[in-house]
Amino acid sequence: YEPHYEKMLEDHAEFLRIYTQAYQATKEEFYKNAVLGVLKYAKEKLENPQGGFYGSQDADEEYYKLGLDERRKRTPPFIDKTIYASWNGKMVSSYLHAFNAFGDAHLKEFAIKSIEFILNNCYIQNEGVCHFYESGKKGLNGLLADNLYFANSLLDAYEVTGEQKYFDKAKELSDLIIKMFFNSEK
Repeated sequence: YEPHYEKMLEDHAEFLRIYTQAYQATKEEFYKNAVLGVLKYAKEKLENPQGGFYGSQDADEEYYKLGLDERRKRTPPFIDKTIYASWNGKMVSSYLHAFNAFGDAHLKEFAIKSIEFILNNCYIQNEGVCHFYESGKKGLNGLLADNLYFANSLLDAYEVTGEQKYFDKAKELSDLIIKMFFNSEK
C-alpha cells in the first residue's frame, strides 16, 4: 500500500493537536519529536507570511521518496495558497495548544496574526467568515464548519491572550451560527 502524499493543512492541524496532547499526557520524546516535525513543515511550507495557512501541498510520490540532497535539486511540489477558514481555525487552535505545551512564542504570534488575517480578509459582518480566500478573492459564505472552527480558534485566542475582543467575536459568530443553523423544531 502506497500512502497518499498530499500534505493537507487540515491533517497537519489534527496531527499537531493529537501529538501535543500525547506529549502532555506521557512526556515521551517520540511525541515531542512528532510535534516538532509537524511544526517545521507547517512553518516552512504552509505559513502565509501575511498570516493564515495555505491549504495544501501537492502529492508527488517520487519527490517524497528522494533523499534530502536529491530533493534539493528538484522543484518541490506545488503549494495551493488558498486559505480555507475552517482549516485555518483548526490550525490556529492547534498552534495555540502547542504554544501552551512548549512555550514557543512564534506559535502564539503566528496564530494571532492568522486570526487577524482571517478577520480582515474573510469576515463579513452578519454573514460570518467565508470558506476560502485566494489572491484577494473570497468566496462561499455561510458554511457551518468555517464559522464553527474559526469561532473555536477565537475562544482559544481569548484563553491564551485574555483579550476580550476575541471572546466577543466568538460570541458574535456563535450567535450567527445559531441563527443560521439551529432548528428549534428538530
